[in-house]
Amino acid sequence: QALRCNRICSDSQDRNSKLKDLQNAFLRLQYPPHIVKEQINKANTHTQR
Repeated sequence: QALRCNRICSDSQDRNSKLKDLQNAFLRLQYPPHIVKEQINKANTHTQR
């Protein structure tokens, strides 16, 4: 989902906001925090290439 967000959001501020929302949604659903953070970081790294 995070990588999909990168493709959809062209504006970096909008993308960061949506990734934060996505992170919070997964945490509310009780996904393991370290896995959520790892995937969000991977998505952020992917956009910097």
